[in-house]
Parts: sequence; structure tokens; C-alpha cells
Amino acid sequence: MSQVETTPHEIEGRWKWPDWGRGPYDALSSVMLGPPFEGYLEIGTEIDGEPWHLEVRYSKSGFAPRLSDRINAERLYEWDIVGRGRGERKASYNIGPRFPNMRHWESGERLQLPWENQVGEVDGVDVEYHTSNIEADRGLELLRRSSELCLSTPASASISSISVRNRTRRAECGRTSATFESVASGRKSSRRPVCCRRSRTTCLT
Repeated sequence: MSQVETTPHEIEGRWKWPDWGRGPYDALSSVMLGPPFEGYLEIGTEIDGEPWHLEVRYSKSGFAPRLSDRINAERLYEWDIVGRGRGERKASYNIGPRFPNMRHWESGERLQLPWENQVGEVDGVDVEYHTSNIEADRGLELLRRSSELCLSTPASASISSISVRNRTRRAECGRTSATFESVASGRKSSRRPVCCRRSRTTCLT
């Protein structure tokens, strides 16, 4: 008798990291905003032997920046990482900051977000993700590898593998070095992120 094998079709949810403050988000912003990328990056690469095409761009959040953010904009940016692998394998991530007393960018009113109830009034990073035809645990690994590639991409990289498109907005912020496993302090954590996930599976015979 044949057995039914399941394979992931679509998985979406959120990861919430309070362990390192805003370090991973700020590191990505420091690399992507300003020259040479001006907020947009395309890169073709291999991840564990599989070819992936990655696109990194910013979107405007609904959050007002803090004075300490040193950003010349009315809203904080969020970062979108979109990847395509072989066939229909796809992954997308929206990376945004979280911190106490967040305010609406236009009204100035304090926002009530699930973040404070779930992890407390602390700085951190919130990631909304959507993967297709990728195993559940693989989605987190792809985010880590994608962010590392963005942070390690040299400004002098070959134009054949990296396409840079200009964006009009810039921020004045210092560069840091961080990934979703470690930040500039070098601290690492064995804790998994707070995770909310929804999934759909396809049965194969």
C-alpha cells in the first residue's frame, strides 16, 4: 500500500526577535541606504548549491522615527527581501523595527501593537514572511543567509552579478556589522524567535 507524503506549499507568519534590539535592522539599513545601493539591490547567488535571485528594497512603514534614528524622512523604512529559487521555490521577508512608545508617522498617536504584549516594551525586529514550496525550517535559514549576503556584498562587486538602481531617499547613519544570529557586540543567542505561523501543505502519493 502506498503512503501519502506531504510537501509544503505555502507558509506565512511572523518572527519576532527581542534578543538583539534593533541591531539586525539597523545594520541592514546602514548598508542599503546611501551609496552605492541607494536602497535597492539585486544579486544572483548560490545558497547550499541552489541558485537564487535576491532582490532587496525598502518600503515605507507607518511608524514615525525616533530622534535617535538620525534619518531624514517622516517614516521609518522597512526592508523587503524577495528571493526566487528553482522552479516555484520562493521566499519573501518584510523586516521592520520595533521599540517602546511607537508613534504613527502622521498623527503622532501611540500605536498599540502585538509586539508589546508578546515580548514586552523592548527594542527588537519583526519579520513577516511568506514561503512557497520550501520546508518550514528552511525559511529561517534562507533569511539568515540572505541577510548575510546583503551585509557582506562589497561596493565594488561585479555589475554582472549585482544590479544597483537608484532611489531618491537616503539616511545618515553609521555602518555596523550584524546578522540575524549576531550583532556588533558579538553576542549570540540559542533562543528561537517568537513565531506565529500559518501553512498549507500538498499531498504527494
